[in-house]
Amino acid sequence: MKDYFNASEPIRFIFPVNGDCLNAADGKTAGAAIKVTVSVAAPPDGDIYINGKKAVFKGDRFESEEEITGYRTSLTAENRKTGDSASIAVFRLTSPEKKFRVSSDDNIRFLKNLTDNADRYGSLFDDPYLNMYKRVHDETGACVHLNLFYRSGDGSLWEGEQPFDLSMMTDRYKKEWEANSDWLRLSFHSLREHPMWPYKNATYEEMYNDAKAVNDQIVRFAGEKTLACTTTVHFGASNETAMRAIRNLGYKNAAGYFEFDSEGNPMVAYHYPKELITHIGGRDFWRDTELDITYLRIDRVMNLDKTVEGNLAELEKVLAVPTRAGFVELMIHEQYFYKKYAAYIEKFGEIVLACCEYLKKRGYASCFIEDVAKPY
Repeated sequence: MKDYFNASEPIRFIFPVNGDCLNAADGKTAGAAIKVTVSVAAPPDGDIYINGKKAVFKGDRFESEEEITGYRTSLTAENRKTGDSASIAVFRLTSPEKKFRVSSDDNIRFLKNLTDNADRYGSLFDDPYLNMYKRVHDETGACVHLNLFYRSGDGSLWEGEQPFDLSMMTDRYKKEWEANSDWLRLSFHSLREHPMWPYKNATYEEMYNDAKAVNDQIVRFAGEKTLACTTTVHFGASNETAMRAIRNLGYKNAAGYFEFDSEGNPMVAYHYPKELITHIGGRDFWRDTELDITYLRIDRVMNLDKTVEGNLAELEKVLAVPTRAGFVELMIHEQYFYKKYAAYIEKFGEIVLACCEYLKKRGYASCFIEDVAKPY
């Protein structure tokens, strides 16, 4: 497995590491620039320079304060005694502090409802699910991102439900989708709900075809403006080849948990090794410079607690971690909105609204990942 930390090399970066997206918690900011203490592991008797400036040995590492300016900064550490060197790229995103986003996975049912009621509904927001998000947006400014299945069925239907796929979705609301694309966007999630981990061993063609099928339909019924360049792949398990496929389709950013389950298995962490998962899980963003994809840490999965109080308590824990508190990602799953679902959450809308209000009161403003994961 790829060694993202270059642990066996004679000289390597401890912090930051290649792909780190630095925020105010990492150093001292001055406008778009940020000054950080760069740490390098090297032999204690080394003559270490970082970007041409002599580093100071402190305890078990060499350190130098460096100013990070612009979107991408290259850092090079060299041991002038041995000739060994190491280089990384780090990033400063566009004002990523004190921002939040709301995303939802497993979406398909509200689209069927819109289609079934196309002759009766005069607006997208006559649908109860979208109406709930509209209220949250109107009261808190929340930007909402919905990740879509291409079709329902395959064992996921509830009693009395009929199969549905995106090709059946009405396009009568297209102008309204586009008019609201400044706060409401859609993207690919998966072809369908089952099986679990559908893209863990997917080929390039499998991922590409599934994502393109969803993208094409989004553009057809909701317009180009509504199609996001950020996604959360279903179950967040994939491989480099499959991720290259969605990158080539235009997906520049991907969200994940970057956590471990009770048995130590990665959860929604794509294809990365445990050491890197731990690192990403403690931060807002990390960029895979080879894949050209920026990853976002999902901070709170709101359907994990059926109460407002429980969610706010967990959100407070997130804000207590400075390197995770810059950009806060709130996530939930569509199925918990419906009474027919076995794990129905009666306070679904209250929870989403309360979490957004909590952040707004603490000075956070909402935006999309596309708004910050880009050059200044």
